[in-house]
Amino acid sequence: MPNAGSQQLASLIDGSLRVTYVEGAVSQVPAPYSTGWRSLPFSVVAQWRWRDVRFECVGHPARVVPAGHCLLTPANVRHRVTVLASGPGDGDAECRWAHIQAQVFGAHDLYALLGLPLVQAPPAADGLGETCAALAALPRPGQDLSLVTLARRKELDARLIGQLAALAASGAAWDESLRRADRILPALLHIDAHWADPLDSARLAGLTGLSRSRFHAVFAEAIGMAPMDYVRRRRMAEAQRLLVATTERVADIGRRVGYADPFHFSRVFKAAAGSSPAGFRAAARSAWPGVAAAGR
Repeated sequence: MPNAGSQQLASLIDGSLRVTYVEGAVSQVPAPYSTGWRSLPFSVVAQWRWRDVRFECVGHPARVVPAGHCLLTPANVRHRVTVLASGPGDGDAECRWAHIQAQVFGAHDLYALLGLPLVQAPPAADGLGETCAALAALPRPGQDLSLVTLARRKELDARLIGQLAALAASGAAWDESLRRADRILPALLHIDAHWADPLDSARLAGLTGLSRSRFHAVFAEAIGMAPMDYVRRRRMAEAQRLLVATTERVADIGRRVGYADPFHFSRVFKAAAGSSPAGFRAAARSAWPGVAAAGR
């Protein structure tokens, strides 16, 4: 039988493993069209249909991607997509796309952890595109609180996790992450319950029975960053989501993610995102105007 620790870890993973849908659409895109070089704070799932596209991503060779394939672009990776005017198909391209936060432990990027390919061919690409289209057909998050809509969104989010997990290059990275996470489980459980509350690394280290220096080293190996950076990243990810998905005041969002002082929240947010919270929200609304933001 599994021990209590493994059950707690499984529960933590189950609660933290999620795809949070930010926005998406089924967009008709004229050729030629280019997204321009961009780096988005969310991961992108985008199936391009009816026309080939040229996909350029920093650190990878540019390539022409045949119509029907799906692009899986991690968060904060600079890239550009161009719809080609020549090639198969007539008229506009169609893009079935979604901006998502794909995470485990509240901050660990699922794309990176699973080693997902940047380009996926049919039939898996068709399944991803269908899920994006189904999500886009639902009311925007927060607009419809009916149980039917909420349950349908959870169903589609879970489907998307399963589709992405099935594309993983290897389970080795996942297994190693679990082994390391087990050593700092008490700290992870505490952060999961109190991430918006005042926290300090000495207290977290004490929960694990490790010295402060050893705790920092083990935590960084397991999660990929220092403990307080992890807490900060989790807070900033939620702040970015709220800025894009809601009309709440910036100060109220800051309080929700653990910063009572709005000026301190703004400084921390700018250091993490490169712009003020208000600037981030304005840029998001300008750059991702729903259906017009084809393939974002």
